[in-house]
Amino acid sequence: MAQCCHFTVGILLSLGLWVGSTATSATALTLYVSPTGDDGNPGTIAAPLRSIQTAIDRVGNQGGTVWLRGGIYELYQQIWVGTIATATRRLIIKAYPGEKPILDGTHVTGTYPQMLSIGGQYIDVEGLELRNAPDVSLSTWEAKNIRLRRNVVHHSFKTGIGIYNSSDVWVSQNTVYMTNLSNSSHTISGGWGMGISAGRSQNVTIANNTSFNNHGEGIGCFLAQNCRIVGNRVYDNYSVEIYLDNATQSCVAANLVYSTGDTRFYRYPWPASGIQMANEDYGADSNPLSDITITNNIVVNSGDGLVYGSYQKGGGLKRTRIFNNTFYKGIHTLVSLDRDANHEDTSIINNLFVQSGSGQMTYIPAVNGLTFRSNLWFGGEPTAIATSPSDLRVNPRFVAPGKFTAASY
Repeated sequence: MAQCCHFTVGILLSLGLWVGSTATSATALTLYVSPTGDDGNPGTIAAPLRSIQTAIDRVGNQGGTVWLRGGIYELYQQIWVGTIATATRRLIIKAYPGEKPILDGTHVTGTYPQMLSIGGQYIDVEGLELRNAPDVSLSTWEAKNIRLRRNVVHHSFKTGIGIYNSSDVWVSQNTVYMTNLSNSSHTISGGWGMGISAGRSQNVTIANNTSFNNHGEGIGCFLAQNCRIVGNRVYDNYSVEIYLDNATQSCVAANLVYSTGDTRFYRYPWPASGIQMANEDYGADSNPLSDITITNNIVVNSGDGLVYGSYQKGGGLKRTRIFNNTFYKGIHTLVSLDRDANHEDTSIINNLFVQSGSGQMTYIPAVNGLTFRSNLWFGGEPTAIATSPSDLRVNPRFVAPGKFTAASY
């Protein structure tokens, strides 16, 4: 079973969750970069470099800090970080204190015109703004021990932050919005990306981020193992807010998920699903859902609050634990779990399911392998298979139902 952090939403959203120091050895190299610098300079604070790539290449594998001074960096090609640093001498690329470096990808060209891509080890990127990427804004490829923190990513043609074929990655306290502009007309039948995505990766933590107004999923893990989506605020995304697709030994914990009713991001005549699981078809690649934990989340005003979809490859929910969550007001359905002959050892226990409006409470065909126990149901009648003698049928008396704060529930 996946190991989750057992925080409540309100507590976790208030924490600056960050594991590990960003310090490097005192002998590591320190360089400064400025939009008004010159690559002929030594890279000191008084005589900074102009090119971020030049600074990264100059640091090399010895580790050190590249400080980016404030201003707009007009990029014309991808920044590639292949540095193989170490745990004691990380490569740190970050905003100079109190300043705002903006990386603009409007003019980036190439076969894969991504803005900032990392393929090395022990690398941090912190405090940058990335905008107008013609592909993915910030990505890792076959990278290890990476930390992406406090960046703002927006107006990306494809995925905002993408973790691909990588391991031991932290994505923390970033703000991601207006990504996947390739699908802004909402005419693509599939293949859009996510605001924050972890694919074909393992040991990825996506914590305390805000992801909204993206024309794909908000946050998701696909073909991933030990993926933790924890303490995020996710709302008003087009496809699904939080999505586990072919994920194993993973958890979704202490997230605040909602729709404000912004119809610009409706995929159907209702908002996106809140938390959804499925096994899409990736050809020869397959990692069917199993050993999932979904706990302590608050999902409000979604089209469908909790979803398992038995489409494409199916496969069912195996050894999945869904407990201590609050689902309030599913515009279409509050709980929708498709029939699947492969459901196995899955428990839905101690959740609050509170329906409001005209949406149905549940869509759960009679199936084996799912156990419901000790849940609270209010505002509608669940299908018989979802009930148990230990259930409660009372008004939980939320402080401010319909609001978009954890304290309201």
